[in-house]
Amino acid sequence: MIDLPLDTALPTSLSAGSTASAPTSFEAAAHTLTLAFEALSVGKLFRDPQQDRNLPEAKVFIVSWVDFSHKYGMGYALTDGSVGVRYNDSTSIVVSPDKAYVVRISVPPPLLTVL
Repeated sequence: MIDLPLDTALPTSLSAGSTASAPTSFEAAAHTLTLAFEALSVGKLFRDPQQDRNLPEAKVFIVSWVDFSHKYGMGYALTDGSVGVRYNDSTSIVVSPDKAYVVRISVPPPLLTVL
């Protein structure tokens, strides 16, 4: 974490003729972004990445699927944004959530044993 000056306290909202109140969510977000950009401008980290090491992994679930297994295979979409197809020949194609990567996974055919 960075050493922030003492004036980084979250500002309070003031309306005409009223006393200080808790900041709005917009003011809190603007204040956090301001602090982050100030830290960036002096070459410091706003948040230490080591703090995120022990976060639980996100759980990924199937959002939707389509079953054409009688002819082609099955397609699916996951909660992380990736999509994929599992073909009847055990070949799979998966597209990353940002659509930057396409992975083709093929399984070698089983070895035949002659008796």
